[in-house]
Order: sequence, then structure tokens, then C-alpha cells
Amino acid sequence: MLVSIHQPHFFPWYGYINKIASSDVFIVLDECQFTKGSKMNRQTLLCNNKQLKYITVPVEKKDILEKKYNEIIISSDSWKDSCKNFIINNYCKYPFFDEVWNEINYIFDLDYKFVSEIVN
Repeated sequence: MLVSIHQPHFFPWYGYINKIASSDVFIVLDECQFTKGSKMNRQTLLCNNKQLKYITVPVEKKDILEKKYNEIIISSDSWKDSCKNFIINNYCKYPFFDEVWNEINYIFDLDYKFVSEIVN
């Protein structure tokens, strides 16, 4: 039996997803300390012009480095529309976009208080 554990990441990359798929049991360690500048609430995605752009979930900054990841509060829902539009505008012409989009678009319709709710 393969058990894996990893800190949460917003829009995880292929290696993270592969780790999940390769594990019999995967544990999201969301009681770790929030790390400023990490991929815990942001991710880089490729634009049509081949430049990298960050998509970010804005968080409340007060005492952020003293809090656990599962205590980090989202400060605004503005990230939903900007992230959704970015993905549609930059990836809609790629093969399998519709299939992938059908699996992930619900993320932008849900209400969240904590960043950890998006990842879990």
C-alpha cells in the first residue's frame, strides 16, 4: 500500500496529480503553516502569448504567517471570474478543453470561506 501526503496547492501541477493517482491513500496536509509566496493560493498558467501569468486567490493578510493553511480566509470572490475568464480565453482552443472544463468549471460556482475548501 502506498500512502502519500502533501501540502495543498491551488490548481495543482501534473506531478502533484500523478502523486495522487499513484497513491492508494493520499492525505492533504492542510494543518501546515501557510507559506507566503507559495503555490498554496496561487498558480502559474501559460498564456496564449507563451508568457506565464499568476492566478491567485486573494487572502486576508492579518497574522497570515501565524495561521495554519486551513485557517486562511479568502478576502474576495474576485478571483473566480478572473480565473475562469483566463482559463477560457487561453485554453479554449486546446484539444480536450471541453472535457476538462466540464470537470472543473463547478469550482467557480461554489462559495468558499477558506482557501483550503477550494483545494479539498
